[in-house]
Amino acid sequence: FIYIKFIFFFFQKKMSSNLYDPMFEQLLVNCQSADKLTRETSEQQLLAEAHTNTNTTFVKLLNTTISETSTNELKLFAILTIRKLITIYWSDTMPSFNGEKYIDDCNLKERIKQSLLNIAVTNENIDHRIINCARYVIVQIASCDFPDSWPNMIQEILSMLHKGEENSFLNGLTLLTEIFEDVMTDDMFFTNDIGIIIFKTIVDYVSTFSDIKILEQVLKLYASCITILTTSQVFIDYEDMVVNQLTDLNSAIITKFNNSNISIQLESFKLWKTYFELIQLLRINVSKSITKENKSLLKTQILFHLQTATNIYLSNLDRYYDCIEFVDYVIVIISLLSMLLKNFNNETEFICDCLIKLNKLSNLKKEELLDVNSIVEDFFSKDLNINIFFLRDQIEVFFDNLSLIHIS
Repeated sequence: FIYIKFIFFFFQKKMSSNLYDPMFEQLLVNCQSADKLTRETSEQQLLAEAHTNTNTTFVKLLNTTISETSTNELKLFAILTIRKLITIYWSDTMPSFNGEKYIDDCNLKERIKQSLLNIAVTNENIDHRIINCARYVIVQIASCDFPDSWPNMIQEILSMLHKGEENSFLNGLTLLTEIFEDVMTDDMFFTNDIGIIIFKTIVDYVSTFSDIKILEQVLKLYASCITILTTSQVFIDYEDMVVNQLTDLNSAIITKFNNSNISIQLESFKLWKTYFELIQLLRINVSKSITKENKSLLKTQILFHLQTATNIYLSNLDRYYDCIEFVDYVIVIISLLSMLLKNFNNETEFICDCLIKLNKLSNLKKEELLDVNSIVEDFFSKDLNINIFFLRDQIEVFFDNLSLIHIS
């Protein structure tokens, strides 16, 4: 009898996990209706259903999200609803936890996690809005469940990465970066060798991949790790040991960007910006982990990029003046020069020549664009305290620092 009950229960669970409910899908459609009364009535009905039948509602929402027959708009609405309801029904550590009703089926929670991971780390042609939302929900869940209730989360993500294609790598790395930025603490970083595993993964990916977007995301992940690591008690207590471990990894990254065939053009400006931002972070937090040889390489790289950026700017001012990717890339180069100014004593004249050209063109272009609309825009920007930082502003910072050094 017990065996029969178990079979019946298992069969019932299996059926419910694959449940298709056309009435529920119509309810989701109505929640997006242009008619206000229809929309608001349907939203209230959906919330009431979630409160009364919490587990079943999440099953139906999940099935709609992963359905091959649902439209992208319906899938997106379903996963956005999961995103909202997770905060109410997942865990008492969530800010909006209901307190009365919650998802009490551990198997369902596991299914939700795995389904979201499959969406977030996928090589299929899935709407990027759905992927982005899946990442967001995973981070929400991880903030409650990791590491106690989801100890193998990082390993699960990495295993999916290793099985996937380039899109999977990019999506998975983006997810890892968001987790390290929003969830990971220094205690977690050193639990179950997570930090060591991630550093090994970064070394492997830096040497393996040449895809611009993947390399950019690898560098962002590494920067997140450095921020966590250098604020930890372990770093304070064992700084020399940590620095020694980072030296080889930093050398691999600097050498990669020195010897690679990564072009300096519109498609790669973001990557180079991320690279130089990482160098800034390393110089500030773990300067000892950059060897003398690598500092020499960096000096050559920075000067080469400054010259190249100046030539690019001179060649087509109209195209690059308002190009955010280009301007941000040049700003971080100049910022790095300002930080390392004392290392460029013999190149000061060359640097100043480049910056004067950039600044002159920047000001000329600004004068051309100046009209009533821009004056009004500047007025409101200042009134709202919006931080607008132009190329010429960073150049001014450089010359201010240069003046201070000469005075001292």
